[in-house]
Amino acid sequence: MTTKTTHQASRTRLLLIVAMALAGTAYAGTTGQLSGFVVDEEGAPLPGVTVSVSSPTQIGGFLTTQTDGQGWFQYPRLSPGYFTVLLELEGFLTQELTEVQVRLDRMTRVEVTLPLGAFADQVMVTETTPVVDPTQVSVGQTFTSDYIQEAALGMEN
Repeated sequence: MTTKTTHQASRTRLLLIVAMALAGTAYAGTTGQLSGFVVDEEGAPLPGVTVSVSSPTQIGGFLTTQTDGQGWFQYPRLSPGYFTVLLELEGFLTQELTEVQVRLDRMTRVEVTLPLGAFADQVMVTETTPVVDPTQVSVGQTFTSDYIQEAALGMEN
């Protein structure tokens, strides 16, 4: 083998190694995953729970999904960082998880129990009551112009 051929073979191997290294980084992930399971106090899965996540590193504000029929939810692509997870379902107390860490190329899994909410009645007023001024204690009377005319002349009815 000549020096030129050896040099060319070494150069080809080097280019191949660099290409493989770059290909590996091209397929490296840039996100993490968050999934979870939501149950009631008895351990039964809760379908239809609204699950919202937010983070200062997440562009676009809140992301929202719902749990499936088995109580599972998943966010397959989140920017790595710390998230606040809000879980809401009518009839249950809202739960908020803070500082949930999503790591690069990792699955973060949470399990949340939603306790039953207390019944809260709502009173809605549809009519207004007349305004009464409790500081007004005087009695007044309205006199017509005929009454005043007759009173001035001393006439009686």
